[in-house]
Parts: sequence; C-alpha cells; structure tokens
Amino acid sequence: MRNEKFIAGMRRITYPVCIISARANGKKLAITVSSVTSVSVEPPTLLVCINNLSSMAKALLRGSLLNVNFLSSKQRTLADICADKNKAGMRFSSDEWLYDSSGTPYVDQSEMVAFCEVDNIVSQTSHKVAFLRVLTVILPPLEKPSPLLYQNGSYINLIEN
Repeated sequence: MRNEKFIAGMRRITYPVCIISARANGKKLAITVSSVTSVSVEPPTLLVCINNLSSMAKALLRGSLLNVNFLSSKQRTLADICADKNKAGMRFSSDEWLYDSSGTPYVDQSEMVAFCEVDNIVSQTSHKVAFLRVLTVILPPLEKPSPLLYQNGSYINLIEN
C-alpha cells in the first residue's frame, strides 16, 4: 500500500483535538495531539499516541500522571502553541492553565479533562502508544458542547459546520 493513499484517507476522518499535559523532572510539558480515543469504560481507559521524537514521549513512564485535555473550539490558539515546538516557551504563559493536586497542569474550560495514570506503553514504529487509566474527570458546565476538531489539516467545530 502506498503511504500517500493512507494519509489522504486518514485526513478525511475527524478527530478531537487534545492537549496532553504532564510534569516530569520538575518540568511542565504539553503537546497537542489528535490521536486520543477511548479503549474501555470498565475500567475507564484512554489510548494516546505520542511521537518518539517529542519531549512528551520521554516523560511517558508506567505509573506517571498526565492529563488529557479535550479542547473546546475557543482554545485553537493554545492548540497551535502546544503543537509548535518553536513555541515551547509560550505553552504555559496563558491564564488557561490550572494545576491538580499533584502539580500536573490542565486546561481550564476544556470540553473534558481526564486525569490519568499511564498503565501500559507499547512502542510501535515511530510512536509510543500509551494506555491511560482514567482516575477522574472534570466536565465544566456547558450550555452546548463545542469540541475543537481536526480534519483535512484544519481545525473545525460542529457549530460552524
């Protein structure tokens, strides 16, 4: 199979935009991803794929804590900042960040925040696939869901489309 056809096909699919945030060795880390999905409800488990070249991949250790922030359509700017390695110094400069009891950052007013513990990690080609045990969830009071989504190389949201 040709990679171009696979890539073209995957770009047609719509994905939620998330920021994975963590603390490792006293450093705050955040990365924008569109590769998060639920694995099971019992026990609550998520799956995330992280490129081996990212600093977040080095922080993925079994038992480590991280937060999965499912972004709202109003959080595009933060998604862009956390997606750009050249803007790493700006990632925590906004007032959108709060901290849980372990000091791990999370994004305020996300559609949902899942507070997780890394349960298992599988290396697969260029990525680490982490299975995350969900410890608790925050659901802010929202009138109407408006998740930030990614399709065909662009952000979209349900309200605009």
